[in-house]
Parts: sequence; C-alpha cells; structure tokens
Amino acid sequence: MNASVEAVAPVAAPLYSPEQVIEKVLALPEWTPVRLFSVLFPLWDVDAVGLQGEEREYPFFEKIIERGIAQAGLTSEAALADFLGLDLDLVEHVLVSLEAAGSLVRIDGQFHLTPQTVRSVQEGKKYVPAQTHLKLYFEGYYAKPLTNAHYDGVTILSQVEAEDFVQKQRKTQYPFYRLYSFRRWSPLAIKELALREDRAAYHVPEGMGQLSLLRVTPAYLPMYIVEVRKQSTPYYMVFTAVQSGRDQFLEHIVNTYAEILLPLSGREKRDLSPVWETWLKKQGITNTRTELLDNGLWRATIPAEELHSPTCKLAVSALDTYHMEQGHFLHLWCENELLRCQAALDQTLQALKSLSEDATLPEIQKVLRTSTSIDHLQTPTLEIADLLARAKETSMSEQVQLLTRLTKEPEGVANTTEQNAEKDAGTTEGDMPEASETNKSETDHQE
Repeated sequence: MNASVEAVAPVAAPLYSPEQVIEKVLALPEWTPVRLFSVLFPLWDVDAVGLQGEEREYPFFEKIIERGIAQAGLTSEAALADFLGLDLDLVEHVLVSLEAAGSLVRIDGQFHLTPQTVRSVQEGKKYVPAQTHLKLYFEGYYAKPLTNAHYDGVTILSQVEAEDFVQKQRKTQYPFYRLYSFRRWSPLAIKELALREDRAAYHVPEGMGQLSLLRVTPAYLPMYIVEVRKQSTPYYMVFTAVQSGRDQFLEHIVNTYAEILLPLSGREKRDLSPVWETWLKKQGITNTRTELLDNGLWRATIPAEELHSPTCKLAVSALDTYHMEQGHFLHLWCENELLRCQAALDQTLQALKSLSEDATLPEIQKVLRTSTSIDHLQTPTLEIADLLARAKETSMSEQVQLLTRLTKEPEGVANTTEQNAEKDAGTTEGDMPEASETNKSETDHQE
C-alpha cells in the first residue's frame, strides 16, 4: 500500500507492465519481493473435435422405447415389445435405427443408452450428437488442461509470435525469456480430460463427449513470476493476463514442478552493487550503504543528510519503496526515525488522493497505521493530528480540508470513529508522539 516500484519501459501487449505486477505484490505486506522474471510459459495449443447434443424433435416411438430402457430397465427387443404392447418388428426397426445413430449400444444382446440419450430421456428433449470443433490449451510440462479463465481476454502466442515478441522486448529495459519443456505431447491428455466430471471448468462445453485430437502445436503464454519471501524460503507468485491478474492455477504448477523451480532458484546470484550505485548517483545520492540482506533482497540505507541534499531527486516518501533493475529489487531505507515518520505521513496523504470525498477517519487511520507498521516504516504510532499538521506543512490544501472537516465532527462521532479505527487496525494504543513533535526541526532530531 505505502510501497511502490519505479516505472520501467512499457511492456508490449499482450501483458501489462511490471509496475502493475509489483503493486499487486506490495499490497500483500507479509511478502517481500526479491526478483521478477518475465517469461513465456510453454503450452500446447490443441484443436479438437467432440460430439455435443443438438436438440431436435423427439419421435414418439424413439421416446417410449428409450424411456422403457432407461426407466423400466428393459434391455431386449422382446421385453420392450411385450411391455409397450408394440409389434416386435417395429421395436427391432427402431432399435437398429437408434444404434446406428449412436443413441444406444448393444452389449451381449442387451441394449444400453449412451449418456447423451439418458439426458434426452431425463429432460424429455431429443438430443442428437453433432460434431463440434474446440480450442483447448494444456500446460507444456505434464499436459494439464488450462482453466476457463485462460480463454477470456488472454492472448496465447504461437511459436512465430513468441519469437517476434521476444525480439521486440529484447530492445527494452525489460526483456522476456522463454521457459522450455523437453516433454512431448501426451496423447492421453485429451482422453483424460474427456473422462473428468469437472471438464466444463476446463473449456469443454456441458454435454460434450467423445473428444478426439485434430492438431497440436507448441504455444506460449506471457507471464511474470515474482520471487517473494516471508523469511528465507522462496515462493513464486505468478501473474498472467487472467482477469484477477494473479494466476493461482499456474502458480501452483510453477511451485510444484522441479523443471521450473530449478532454473528459477538456480539462477546465478550477481553482485548488483555497481548497478545500484549507478542508479543512486543519477538520483543525486553518493553516500549510501548498499547490502544484500539474508532474505535475498537488496537494500540501500540512505543517510538523512543525503535526502536533505539539494542534489537529491528522491522525496522523503520514497522511503520503504522499491526500485527495480534487471529483475532485482532495491529497497530504499533510512535509519532516521523522524524521516520515516514524515515518509509515512506523506505516503498516507498521497493515498488520500485515491480515496473518495466520503472517506472516513477509520479508513484514513487504517492507511496510516499500515504505513507505520513493522512491515513497513517501523515508526511510533502516528495520529490524525500529525497527518493534518503534515498536510498544512506541505501545502496539500485538499487533504487539509478533508482532515479538518473530519476532525471537527461531533465528539460522540469522533470517539466512535477512533474506536473503529483501533478495531480495524487490530492494535492497542501505545505512547503517542505529540503532533508538533513530528514537525520539529529535522536538524534537532538528527543529533
């Protein structure tokens, strides 16, 4: 929420920018982003054909004979003719016709309805098998079918399109690389999908059966894989163009298949100190301590005097944000508590711009307490009074008006608001700094 990542070169369609991905990761405060991989994930592009029921007029004799088989358990010509009171030759003629049409099968002289015909009997509507073409996608390692979410607005690249995409992105600051699978297509994949009771969740229409393969070709899905950590164990979040962004289905596959984990975790660790030093110099900062933390994250600890330098291009609100270079993240930090308090206030004021005019004190308190939490800027508890004072100090007139209006509510409403804010934050109130304390001279506090 209060952390961000600096923009990089835009990524060409069919995928959004790395900045949008990292914003999603940073919205989960318990995770620390370490690296980002831009990849083309291997798929199988499958053209298949299946039989799906097409509704037609239900002939009378077919209807009663099929009902006799399904509901009365009559499986022979003689039993059907005797029970229905029909001529045996007529029954035999209808059964031969139904067998030829694929509505039933004869096993050891006994007639059995196909699932499609059972559906016809149950619904009282005649469904005739009609051949339907179908586009399916399977992941390229163990040929598991992709879910319906991967068919709605998700662009799948052919081999030629993938090569063109890689070439175009190679010229940008953020290139894409192809993941490779050395496994061949499994002919059983289509048969296994056809037998699944939940096949409708994998882009097979309801009522479709007898799937058969027409053509299969390699394809690729653009994907971001973000290595994140809670402590020291890496986990990989996956983002594709599915509607929610985070692709839980492929995320499970990425964190399960050794063929994917090995190249990701085995990627050589590089000394990126020169890269960070170059970027920091461009921001007007020359005196920092850059280090690789135990969790794999790079951190730049910036002295307070550097942030106050006239040559510094970074605002105080840049603390606890991330800069990304070559797929790695640099966390910006400062040991000066006053500056971190100001950063928390500034980030909260910036967040207010995205809140509606009807924003409440509990909502604002929640944003502020998230900024000051142990997962972020690690400051003493700050109050609305501190936020209002900072808004006045930095001449943020709209935020001043909003906070002034909210803090002038009737006492009963204000008390209820504060109690709700504490409940939402899930914390107890500790020692609060005076509003004026946060805004004292920075020189006095640096000593």
